[in-house]
Amino acid sequence: MTETLSRKAKMIRKKHNHPRPLTLSLPLIRNVAIKYKLISIIMLTCILALFLSGTIFIIWEWSALRYDMVQDLSTQAEMIADNCKAALAFEDVKDSEEILNALRIEPSNVFGCVYTKTGSVFAAYYRDSNDTNVTPPEPQQTGHFFSDGLVTVFRPIMLDNATIGTVCIQSDLRPMYARLKRNATIIAAVLALSSLVAYLVSSKLQKVISGPILGLADVAKVVSERKEYSTRAIKHSNDEVGLLIDAFNEMLEQIQQRDSALVGTNEQLETRVQERTADLTAANEQLNREVAYRKKAEQILKRRAEQIIHHQGTLLKLEKMAGNDLSSILKKITEEDAKTLTIERVSIWLFDPKRSRLICEDLYKRSENIHERIGIITVQDYPKYFQALEGSRIVAANDARKDARTNEFLTKYLEPLGITSMMDVPIRLHGKIVGVICHEHIGPIREWTLEEQDFAASIADMISLKLEAAERRKAEQALRESEHRYRTLLKNIPQKIFYKDINSTYLLCNESYAQDLKITTDEMKGKTDYDFHPKNLAEKYIADDKRIIKSGKAEEIEETYINNDNELIVRTLKSPVWDESGNIIGIFGIFWDITARKKAEQALEKLNADLRTTVQELRRSNIELQDFAYITAHDLKAPLRAIGTLSDWLASDYGDKFDEQGKQQIRLLKGRVSRMNELIDSILRYSEIGRSARHMEKVNLNMLIPEIIAQISPPENFDIIIDGELPKVVCEKIRLMQVFQNLIINAIKYMDKPQGKIRIGCIEEDDFWKFSVADNGPGIAEQYHGKIFKMFQTLATSDECRSTGIGLAVVKKIVELYGGNIWVESEVGKGSTFWFTLPKQKILVNDSTVEAVVSRK
Repeated sequence: MTETLSRKAKMIRKKHNHPRPLTLSLPLIRNVAIKYKLISIIMLTCILALFLSGTIFIIWEWSALRYDMVQDLSTQAEMIADNCKAALAFEDVKDSEEILNALRIEPSNVFGCVYTKTGSVFAAYYRDSNDTNVTPPEPQQTGHFFSDGLVTVFRPIMLDNATIGTVCIQSDLRPMYARLKRNATIIAAVLALSSLVAYLVSSKLQKVISGPILGLADVAKVVSERKEYSTRAIKHSNDEVGLLIDAFNEMLEQIQQRDSALVGTNEQLETRVQERTADLTAANEQLNREVAYRKKAEQILKRRAEQIIHHQGTLLKLEKMAGNDLSSILKKITEEDAKTLTIERVSIWLFDPKRSRLICEDLYKRSENIHERIGIITVQDYPKYFQALEGSRIVAANDARKDARTNEFLTKYLEPLGITSMMDVPIRLHGKIVGVICHEHIGPIREWTLEEQDFAASIADMISLKLEAAERRKAEQALRESEHRYRTLLKNIPQKIFYKDINSTYLLCNESYAQDLKITTDEMKGKTDYDFHPKNLAEKYIADDKRIIKSGKAEEIEETYINNDNELIVRTLKSPVWDESGNIIGIFGIFWDITARKKAEQALEKLNADLRTTVQELRRSNIELQDFAYITAHDLKAPLRAIGTLSDWLASDYGDKFDEQGKQQIRLLKGRVSRMNELIDSILRYSEIGRSARHMEKVNLNMLIPEIIAQISPPENFDIIIDGELPKVVCEKIRLMQVFQNLIINAIKYMDKPQGKIRIGCIEEDDFWKFSVADNGPGIAEQYHGKIFKMFQTLATSDECRSTGIGLAVVKKIVELYGGNIWVESEVGKGSTFWFTLPKQKILVNDSTVEAVVSRK
């Protein structure tokens, strides 16, 4: 009914073009009877109008009183200023005080004073004669201000158009406030009386509006309570209320007609309701079952939600974890992970650099509350497990002992530790697996929920972030160290370094260049070569820059550089600088002083010329010396042969006439001649080493050594042993034969044992072969290890052993000629081992380098 009435009211407003009524939104009168609403609105309107008028009146009067008060005080101040001219001019304080005492006429005047031109108080008046502690305000030329319940006015004292002082008057504002209070009281009384009159008038007049509406409300109440739709409201006027009554009566007519139709329809509905009740009962039972199922599901969801919230709390706690120690972070993660999922064992494993095995970084045991590092897992031992990690986001094995992905761990890991369920999540970084976090349950088989799997995956992602952060910190530290090294290098490098833009303007330089120019590196920016160098040099430098920028190729230039008025020769390397788009954006240069080197080169050229002359002289001297050696050997051998022939004649012709001593002297003479002949031959061989042209050939030592042994033909009481296989070398075969012959012969010659033993061997080093010839002879005292390699040096007398003392000197010269070294290791009574080396790849021959093929093939 209410909706129909509302629609009728809308139609009436539309028909008569009445505006939509304003909604009364005052909460205090919203539910009050309409007559009281009308009375309240009329009274509120009157009260607000009167209150606004009174307020405006009070504000206007307050402003007018302040203005009048300032005007009165200004007039008094001007009068006092006019009267005090003479007193102030003649400095008559008493006269000025009498003039100021005129302020007593007005009780509100609190203080008055006369200031001199300098701002000091000349005379003063106090309303209370005992209150002389009032602090005079700071003097002003003219004006006024209000503060602390007082109004202060200043006026100048003028004499002959010149200011000779200032008058100040302070007045109390309490009379003004008293007047305002009195007027406010009157306005309040008028407001109260007006409110009473408004109430009495509105109580009578509201019946004109509320009477018909209340009558309509009574009819609506009767219809609503008694359902008597035949009742009609009485129309009193043709205004909007009359139109509302007509619409209401028309609505009742329509409702009465519908009510008759609804009675018949209601009987039909009752029958249908009974039928539907049976259907609803069955549906209700089904609904109850569904509700029970949903409650169970809600409980499960609630538990899962609580579990997820708990997981998120753990993740948030770990996310906020501070620190740069990766080991401590991993320990905290395993511990929180195990406690959150209530798992006995949680561990983190990371791949080694070769990705061939996993290394345990941390294992947390929840029951014991300890952290351990248990070992490694190799990829080749558990191929199915690692294949599952590569192809799965999570390896969740409820029954780890039967799951094909994890049963490889059964005998060595799962059964000994009592592990029944596993949930392993690969840790991925930069798109590849770098490790795995393992969750191991001990006890009955555990079914891993999706929430637990998601939490484990989130933990793996967090570990990835921590690893990435650790790598980033490491990279940042390396970058800082690299930058520090770069800056240190740039600062300390002695060469001059600079960088210019394409207009040859300096952008930066190093400390060395800045010191030459007597500026700092920061001051270098924005300068050009014209700021530091003579014009001709600056133009030359800039022209070089433009040429290099145009060609796009680096150049190395020798040019002049002036530093501290000293002209230097420098070598400059300039190179264009490109940006990422391939455009040249500047030029980079480095130069260094080569003045000393150029001078040294000039001196070296002179020395080389002198050296070539000296070499020519030495070659001529060597030829003469060689010729001299051959001539000397020929001349020495001729008398030696004569002495040898003569001694043979004496021995054959007069051998039977010599006694035993004479025969011994003849044998001694022949021995000395033979030894002298061998010494001459040895000197000739020594002088020939390194002089004649070399015929390099590939020598197989496995064949050469047996040939040498066969030529020497050692006594039967000697065993010569070759240890292992000897290499092949490219050298002069005859020289290598001389080396081994001399070493073997020396070992045989000085043997003091009844059974001699010589061992020949070779050891392969990085860049050379290390040969050895060892014997079990008498040995050599340490103080003679260097002496024996010198010419004509022997440890035995010529009578004890027939030796020239040149053999080891020849060996040393040949070995050193090929770039090797020779030395001896020996102790007296324990034999000797002679070591010598030959380079594997290069052999120096006649000031040229010959590639040597050295192998054991």
